[in-house]
Amino acid sequence: MKFVVAICSLLVLVVAGFFVTLYSGLIGVAATTPDPPGMDWVLFTGSKYSIQRHSKTIRPPDLSSPDIASAGARLYQGLCVACHGAPGVPRSSVGVGLNPVPPLLAEGKPVWTAAQTFLFIKSGVKMTGMPAFGPSYPDSVLWKITALVKKMPSLSADQYRDLAQAAVAEVSMRDDKGVGPVMKVVLGPVNGGMASRGGVLFKSKCSVCHGLSQPLSGPAVGGILGQRTPEYVMNMMLNPGGMEEKDSFVKKMVADYGDLVMPQTGLDSTQARYILEYLRNAAKG
Repeated sequence: MKFVVAICSLLVLVVAGFFVTLYSGLIGVAATTPDPPGMDWVLFTGSKYSIQRHSKTIRPPDLSSPDIASAGARLYQGLCVACHGAPGVPRSSVGVGLNPVPPLLAEGKPVWTAAQTFLFIKSGVKMTGMPAFGPSYPDSVLWKITALVKKMPSLSADQYRDLAQAAVAEVSMRDDKGVGPVMKVVLGPVNGGMASRGGVLFKSKCSVCHGLSQPLSGPAVGGILGQRTPEYVMNMMLNPGGMEEKDSFVKKMVADYGDLVMPQTGLDSTQARYILEYLRNAAKG
C-alpha cells in the first residue's frame, strides 16, 4: 500500500512540476534558442519514419520530361527558394531565421524518393515551419515541384539559372496585347489616387488567388508589368475566358497550376485600369 501511495505521490509531483514550469514562462520559445540536446534527432527520426510509412501507397507519375522540371522551377522560385535555396541561390533571411533551419535541397545526394518528397510538399511537417501546400494546390502542380526538387542536386548554378529562365521565357516583354477589348494603354507617372482605388479592388477581386510576391492558387503578379504589356494585363482581367482559350502562354499557365482557370472578375475597364495602376505602384517597391 505504501508503494502505491509513493508512486501516486511521485506522479502528482511530476504533473505539478510540469504545469509550474509551463506557466512560469521558463521554457524558451524563441527561434534563436537552441533546442534541447537530442530534439533534432527526435524530430528528424519521427518525420523520417512517418513519411516512409504514409508514402507507401503514393504512385508517382512520369517526372522525366524536362518540361515538368521547367514548370517546377517557376513554382519553386515562388514557393520554396526563400527557405531551401537553390543551386547558386542562398536561403533568404526568412529561411535562415527558422528553427530548425530548413535543408538546402540542392546539396548532397537525394535521400527521399519522389513519393516521399511529394508528401513533404503536400502535407508539410509540424513544428518545423514547413507548410502544407496540398490545401492550396492540386497534386498535378505539386508533382512539378517534386520533379524539380529531385533534379536539383545534379544541377550547377548555371544550369539551374538556365532552367529557371526557360520557365519564364514565355513571359518576356513582347508587343502581345492579349485577347480582349483593350487595344492601347497610355501610361504616364503613377497616379496615386487610381493606385489606391486599385488596391481596394485588388484585395477584393484578386488577392484570394494572387499575391504580389508569392504565388497562391495562381501566379504572383507583382512583377507582371515587367513581363507583359499593360494591354495584355488588362485583357486578362477583363476577358480571362478568351485569353485561356486563345493565348498559348495562358494555356500553359493554367496547365502548370493544375487546370485552375481564372473566373470572370466582373470588372469594367475603368476598374481594371485602377488595378493596373496599383500593380505599377507596387512594382516601384
